[in-house]
Amino acid sequence: MIRQLGDEDFRAREAATKRLSALALDPPPEVIAATRSDDPEVRDRAKKVAAAMRLNIAAARLPRGEGFARRGDADLFVAATAQWELKPSDPRLWEPALNLGRTILEKAEMTGKPRPALKRDPNIFRAPVGCPALCRDLTEYKTLRDPRLTRVEGIYQRKDQLVKGQPRIWYPEAIQAAGVQEGEGLANNLVISRGPVNVRTAVQVSVVFANGNVTTGEQVSGTVIVCDGDVEVSQDIGKAVVIARGNITARRGADTSVLIAGGKVTIGPDGFTDGHRFNVIKENETNPLGFITFFELARVGLEAKTASGAVAVATVKGGSAGEKAGLKVGDAVLDVNGKKPTDAESLRRLLRDALAVGDATVKLKRGNETVTVKLSLPE
Repeated sequence: MIRQLGDEDFRAREAATKRLSALALDPPPEVIAATRSDDPEVRDRAKKVAAAMRLNIAAARLPRGEGFARRGDADLFVAATAQWELKPSDPRLWEPALNLGRTILEKAEMTGKPRPALKRDPNIFRAPVGCPALCRDLTEYKTLRDPRLTRVEGIYQRKDQLVKGQPRIWYPEAIQAAGVQEGEGLANNLVISRGPVNVRTAVQVSVVFANGNVTTGEQVSGTVIVCDGDVEVSQDIGKAVVIARGNITARRGADTSVLIAGGKVTIGPDGFTDGHRFNVIKENETNPLGFITFFELARVGLEAKTASGAVAVATVKGGSAGEKAGLKVGDAVLDVNGKKPTDAESLRRLLRDALAVGDATVKLKRGNETVTVKLSLPE
């Protein structure tokens, strides 16, 4: 079919282009070579085929990530977006995050109705007005906020300070990236970051999903944050839902917020002191809101330890995905999909990122042998 892209018969060229463009796979070397052909007809058709193949495979990978979002597997959902190679204008890039944010607000009882125990004050635990998670869908978010839609492979850093020719400190934007380094602040943003999010000033009326720490130079307000790491806010948190696998710190104070951490929640003594009683605070929580989960090695039946400079398998649960894959106690993990872990936590993150998009190829040192196994995420 690739050879037919340059066929003398126009109908044969069209048929080959159509059939190749319907395939959902990474463009094979023969297609890539054809994009560099001396024949302009072959070159142009091959480029169209390669682009179509990438879009098709991205679309084929969407259901897995969408499933993670529906089930509340927050960090697996974020990791899955790494292979969503669709145009930023495609609603499928953003809808799962908006839906997940809305579900979180509902389960946190932050969608507009006061909590029964707080009926004396109708403003308590009402919705964070303006938060994108309150929008029904991307269309409503776009209508209300007119966000710029941005997807980058690397770290996002805003290069311009203009919107429609006018200077602004911050502006509405939906961002998918490997990490976010924001020199100003976030407002009316939808952020899906596969790494840390660092913001110089405040995060306001936004939704942030991050597979890394979230740090802000000022306050967090009217926002949903779900973080596979620690959340550190230099000032205060107000009318927000903040969920972290690690610790949550609000150095000044917190008011009318739901703060749930796998570690510790620390609230400073200043600011909103009277409002502290209106916070919902949970620590050492492994299943926030009974819905959100973060990937743990236990999910595939493993425990790991670092010894003699190597990351070794400490336990393998019987009947688990780890045992079915063939991992054994004492195996030293050399790499996961070609990346070397440095400790148990880095192994967890490498497996999380690999299993979010498919099977993980794990290379092991077992005695004097090198063994490679395929690990799958249990359904």
